[in-house]
Amino acid sequence: VPQNRLSKNSKVVCFMGTNGGWVPKDLLDGEDYNKNLEILIGQYKYIADYVGINNVLFLGFYMTAAIDQTIAADRIVRWKYFEDRMVAEFGNRYLSVRQYLREKGWKDAGYQLGYRLTSKGYTLLAADIAEDKQAIADGRIPYCVVGNSSGVHLTTRASACVANQVAKRLFELGDVSELKQIDVSAISDGLN
Repeated sequence: VPQNRLSKNSKVVCFMGTNGGWVPKDLLDGEDYNKNLEILIGQYKYIADYVGINNVLFLGFYMTAAIDQTIAADRIVRWKYFEDRMVAEFGNRYLSVRQYLREKGWKDAGYQLGYRLTSKGYTLLAADIAEDKQAIADGRIPYCVVGNSSGVHLTTRASACVANQVAKRLFELGDVSELKQIDVSAISDGLN
């Protein structure tokens, strides 16, 4: 967005997806992963400088192939590094979607660990409960908040819960004067 198109009262909510990654392909193999994350953080800093730090809210991603495809111990270290760096750099102007979905989002959506949304409604199998518990232990979001086998796209209720967290943070930061929340229980769930 050209700067002259942003009003002085504009607020930007920025979520940079992970499709295609954020580093040149030749740096992916054998390069220090933290250096690669610094490239991404540098991109966020550029946006903050462009729109003004008090005009932006950054949303952390909740999964990324570059992190999720590593062994659990490495994954947790990498998520912690990224999220700690984002908090250090941007404070309350950063919201970890992964942390929210892992810790509270699935409950806020009205799910139980192990829920799986199907075309005929929800299933709740012992194996799926164990899979969700393991996902949380491995630093991932539970699969009950995603609506397909890819584990990528959130269900409608989970998306609404994230939207509520964004609204709440904008209100806490003084960016909006009224806190409006989506009634998640009134949403007919589906794939987002």
